[in-house]
Amino acid sequence: MSMTVSNMAKYAIAKQDFDPQSQKNQNLSPEEKEWRSLSQEERHFRNLIAAGGDPWMSPDYPGAGKEYIIPVSKDIEALARKEIRDAFLKNQGFVNSADAESYSKKFRDYAKSQSGPERRAIMYTIDQIGKDEVSKIEQKIKSVDTNWSPRQSFDPKIIQEYLQEQVQIEGIDQKV
Repeated sequence: MSMTVSNMAKYAIAKQDFDPQSQKNQNLSPEEKEWRSLSQEERHFRNLIAAGGDPWMSPDYPGAGKEYIIPVSKDIEALARKEIRDAFLKNQGFVNSADAESYSKKFRDYAKSQSGPERRAIMYTIDQIGKDEVSKIEQKIKSVDTNWSPRQSFDPKIIQEYLQEQVQIEGIDQKV
């Protein structure tokens, strides 16, 4: 049995006055009794689904399974790497929130085009691609400036050089 968002809201309001000994708790509807028997985590996911959310995209969803690397399209992999490269090139490694939201929407849309169980793995894979790219760029910066550490400024020419190397290695154009 599932509850509508309206019923969940009514229940949430009623729950604020919940007293196990009160007479009104004995007059609960079957939906309210079911709702109270659920764990907090299960309530969260039912609310998420009722509100139109996608539980497969949540790392906490019990059905999502373990995170693992899964093949993604070459376009998505290139976009994940471009996001990181742009952040280093334009913002010294910091991600602009507007840019991040734009990329994130593209990644979510791609993940949602796949089957439920694969969605979380896709998002995890994209995250790992980003971390790999950050690691490569940081290694490049450190190879040129041994005193550099993350969150410090660096010469943008290092990133230009890195991008040129990647064009040669990957055969892709990473112009920004």
